[in-house]
Amino acid sequence: MQHGLIEGIEVQFVKFDDDLYNHIITSRNITDEEGQAKVREALRYNIFSRLMFSDMTGVPTSSIAHKMMPKFDGKGEIYTGLDYTYPFPCLSKNGFQFILRNEKSEELLRK
Repeated sequence: MQHGLIEGIEVQFVKFDDDLYNHIITSRNITDEEGQAKVREALRYNIFSRLMFSDMTGVPTSSIAHKMMPKFDGKGEIYTGLDYTYPFPCLSKNGFQFILRNEKSEELLRK
């Protein structure tokens, strides 16, 4: 299993998860239509911005950044709490970092 930077990810639509949507708007108490529409839109894709992920989980952006930093486990293996990608490269750099929607991010979304 890969951890941390996952290369070659293209932005794609994913199957909408009504249970996850309902959990997020209920647990985060998002009652206004505009906020609900933003969550619905974000859940249509395979990546999240740090800020949107923070809004949907209630986890501060600094904690999310920390979860994306590579660390060593007790066996000397590298792991991250959240996987990330750079789907929009710039001319001279990687571009903006996005959180990959996978089992790690969905676990945090469902807390």
